[in-house]
Amino acid sequence: MLLEHGANANAFYIQKDDFFKRKLSALYGTVGIAGNAAVAKVLLEAGADPNDGESLYHAAELPSHDCLDLLYQYGVNLNATPALFRKLDFDDYFGVKWFMEHGTDPNQTLGDHGTSLHWAVIRGRSPSAIELLIKFGAEVNAHRPDGKTPYMLAVRYGRTDLVDILRIHGASTDIDRIDSLIGAYATANKDEALKIIKDEPAAFSSLTFNDRIMLLEFAELNKAESVNLMLEIGFDRSIKKEEGTALHIAGWFGHIETVRVLTSHGASLTERNEYGGTPLDSTVHGSIHCPARRQGTHAAVVAALIEAGATVPEKASGSKDVYDVLCRYGASES
Repeated sequence: MLLEHGANANAFYIQKDDFFKRKLSALYGTVGIAGNAAVAKVLLEAGADPNDGESLYHAAELPSHDCLDLLYQYGVNLNATPALFRKLDFDDYFGVKWFMEHGTDPNQTLGDHGTSLHWAVIRGRSPSAIELLIKFGAEVNAHRPDGKTPYMLAVRYGRTDLVDILRIHGASTDIDRIDSLIGAYATANKDEALKIIKDEPAAFSSLTFNDRIMLLEFAELNKAESVNLMLEIGFDRSIKKEEGTALHIAGWFGHIETVRVLTSHGASLTERNEYGGTPLDSTVHGSIHCPARRQGTHAAVVAALIEAGATVPEKASGSKDVYDVLCRYGASES
């Protein structure tokens, strides 16, 4: 009825707090948030653009493939956005298979992150998903801009389940001692980490920024034992990137185990990320916006941060359970 009365099928809005000023269309809301293929078909028939830069990417977040099928039917360019990379953020073998079978290029790159095979390794995808990408032509020895191959990353991220698979498919097994050191942290192998450091006393002085922010990577992956070992042996808890410190990142994802490790090591509760938020702010934001959020974990993180000394905001916000926790600790109802 709205379309019949002149509503624009390509209407969009921009969130006021979006640094990137992304145009969020009605189609994006339909396929990327609601997952409603029936309404999406009405919009597409009325001229909605499937290549709006957001719809495909966010449709990839959903377990159902109905909206992906519809976007494909109406001519979406599967290689125009990093939708395959977004799908690889989730443990969804059949979703990855959908992208492969519909012609997505497994060797497309995402800036410094490399190809989809690099991304699948660091995002913790299953051996079956890795083999699927290789089957459809993913280059096993592709190099990221920093020179890392998927095999190097498998060692670096402690993916012992992938090392032999990649080697069998022709991966070069060349790695350096820093990859081995980071891999020892990834598997929480304290003896191996200490041995490498003893054999190469200059190991820490040679770490690049990308090496040092592995602390943040492991915080995002909720590798609490790895984070604990890194902080025990040599890593700087204050290292940060745009999203903030390891505590910001663990909080945003609701990783209570890693948050407890970081606070026990004295991670700053007041450090601000480039958006101006503290770790508590990131946790509250993540309670609503983190696609992988789990019921209750963000609320537990909020409570842990406050118990550790984080300042309670004047007004409560966030998901319902986070809102309730903040009110319990003295924030006013907003």
